[in-house]
Amino acid sequence: MKILQIANFAPERNVGTPGTIMDLGDALTAAGQEVSYVWRGAPPSPWGQNFSRFIEVPRRQLHQARTALAQARYDVVLVHQPHGYSIFEQLAPQYPKTLFLNFSHGWELCSPSYTPPNAGVVRKIKDRLSAALTRQHCERAAQFANGVIVLNRLDAEFLIQQQNVPREKICVLPLGLDPQLLLQPIRPAAAAGQPARFLFTGNYVAQKGIEILETALLALASDGVNFSYTCVTHTDQHAGMQQRLGPHLDTRLNLLGWQPREALIPLYHNHDFLLFPSRYEGFGKVAHEAMACGLPVVGARVGVLADRAIHQENALLSPPGDLEQFLANLRQAAAAPQLANLYGPRARTAVSGDTWAGVAKSFLSFVEQRQKQKASAAN
Repeated sequence: MKILQIANFAPERNVGTPGTIMDLGDALTAAGQEVSYVWRGAPPSPWGQNFSRFIEVPRRQLHQARTALAQARYDVVLVHQPHGYSIFEQLAPQYPKTLFLNFSHGWELCSPSYTPPNAGVVRKIKDRLSAALTRQHCERAAQFANGVIVLNRLDAEFLIQQQNVPREKICVLPLGLDPQLLLQPIRPAAAAGQPARFLFTGNYVAQKGIEILETALLALASDGVNFSYTCVTHTDQHAGMQQRLGPHLDTRLNLLGWQPREALIPLYHNHDFLLFPSRYEGFGKVAHEAMACGLPVVGARVGVLADRAIHQENALLSPPGDLEQFLANLRQAAAAPQLANLYGPRARTAVSGDTWAGVAKSFLSFVEQRQKQKASAAN
């Protein structure tokens, strides 16, 4: 089977989404398929991200797909994110023997938009226009693609309930793990009497629930609870965090810049809980990898946690955006850090079946199903 992946990214193995795309391609190749790629092929637009995403990307990807299909026959065209919707609208009817699939790394309509309360009129107008165009792109992609792949069941249920996409047109495809993570020794047990050690790693932005995170940490410090907090994020955020948290946490606050994956594993092993209060996640690779290392999560029921984590079984979960419940869970973890010794092995077990070979098998099964349904509909 010949598969063409089209993505508006540069081919960078160690960067989130493009790394995932390449991992999927490697898994499909290992399964005996022939995989080709069409990457961004142009520098980011000087007119800004929104202009690029809503104007340039749809046109460029349509041209890229049209050129690739004129040069070779493909059984599957896999378009990442919804902005290549015009490929489904215009090319799918022209190539009835090719299956056109949309691969979402997070269904944009599920992600809550955020406009700062003090935003000016121009910012508010831009955000509303962006939301309207995003909705249009998502709706057209879901309608005209032959199938939609999402990374978690919450996105799938949204598509079914809110966009009336038939269930059989959707594939829930959790990502695979680096096999080296599961070969690592599980996180060492926390010593009795040791203060809880919390870890956050990721972009320090509103969608990650940082206001909930900081409010909860400050409440814990105000209670006189003894704990430590390590944050791995962009160094541009460190000064503000030091100003807000430093006076209350003092030496218990440890700020680190971005770390390569091999450096994250010792961090997972040297902490008791990963803090993950995101308002939305398409998947949540950090939480997935932490669980594989035996590091349980105190976080929101989003992304992979909605599918793999169970509250008070292998994690402490709260509804997204729920400060009160997140703080209650954080207090429970701080009062009994040895819970990590119980939850950690269960967390690893919950994700141990998430292999890239399994991802490839599920993907190919979905492709076969959709090909049969497309052929049946054509007849």
